Amino acid sequence: MSKGRKQEVPTTLDGSLQRLEEIVSSLESAELDLDDALRLFEEGIGLLRGARDQVAGAEVKVQQVLENAEGDLQLRDLDV
Repeated sequence: MSKGRKQEVPTTLDGSLQRLEEIVSSLESAELDLDDALRLFEEGIGLLRGARDQVAGAEVKVQQVLENAEGDLQLRDLDV
């Protein structure tokens, strides 16, 4: 890992999950020094929080779509 290299922040959920997989693979290897491992861990936590926010936003949108014409909210379990 080069210390000066700046990783591009993914803007999609798929991109975040892919980057998280890369981070996990890197952390599982024994080739990182402590500073690089901590940097990757911090990046992973940030990506995880962002992905969680994206999923929460999608849930809100799904709930809005389920709202019927009278304005009553019909909450349903999502089969994902």
